[in-house]
Amino acid sequence: MITEFDETAWLTGFLSGGGNLQAQGMDRVRNFVFLWNIFEDVAMSKKAEIVKLAALADQINGYFPYDAADFTEYVDYFSNRYFNANGDKTYSIEGLKFRGTANDQAAKSLVEAVLTQQEQNPVEIMKALLFIVYRFRNNLFHGEKQLVNIDGQVDNFIVANNILRMVLEKMKTIGMF
Repeated sequence: MITEFDETAWLTGFLSGGGNLQAQGMDRVRNFVFLWNIFEDVAMSKKAEIVKLAALADQINGYFPYDAADFTEYVDYFSNRYFNANGDKTYSIEGLKFRGTANDQAAKSLVEAVLTQQEQNPVEIMKALLFIVYRFRNNLFHGEKQLVNIDGQVDNFIVANNILRMVLEKMKTIGMF
């Protein structure tokens, strides 16, 4: 029989500087991976992309019209993270690493418009939130988010997990899975 091992202990020992990893950070990331797996399977037919995320937001809105108030705490969180009090971008928004494609740049522009309150249409807000979560996913899965620093990302994953939960619950209610 194959011997089990404590993956968390191994990871913290294996990663340079990983001894500072906290259980909460690892738990939030693990939960994000599970939530994203379900989301990408049922909502994105196993291939997430900007166009599909936007279409999903529109589709759900057709059944459950969004209310911007439902997103206030998420928008406020990301606004404070990605813009300073003067409305200037912080280093962090570039950390989302939107690609240079037309779709990604349009998504980035929408995210910026939502987070600076220039765009207040609830459907567009939902799209922007999904785009941010998608960038978290890409940055995590493609190595942009360094696991040794994941404890500084706990709040990001709490918010992302809440957004994914909200979307999955709405999808289940309307029979999308």
